[in-house]
Amino acid sequence: MKNKFNKMMFALVASFALMVSTVSATVVNVQIYSGSYGSEVSWDLSDATGTIILSGSGYSSNMTYDNYIDLVDGCYDMNMYDSWGDGWNGGILTINGVDYTIASTTGSTESFVFC
Repeated sequence: MKNKFNKMMFALVASFALMVSTVSATVVNVQIYSGSYGSEVSWDLSDATGTIILSGSGYSSNMTYDNYIDLVDGCYDMNMYDSWGDGWNGGILTINGVDYTIASTTGSTESFVFC
């Protein structure tokens, strides 16, 4: 009985290890510089199914915030919001060294996809 249990445990552990080793993921920092009106800034990140996996809001002004997440390889939707509708007023969202913002001319929302 003990030998049968050991074989079953080995098979379970080996299959789990194989499953984990075949999934590729990358740690990403969604960095926010809140700009002049941080309390107006918010954002959310969703996966391919539309599930929000990370979000942020309620910032103090002129502060930098780091939000690390381990993302499985794939494409993601980033949505940025400004509650006043006049852009992020110097606020910047940075992912993988690329800066994004909501300009005063675009108003209250901006969305993009990154892979």
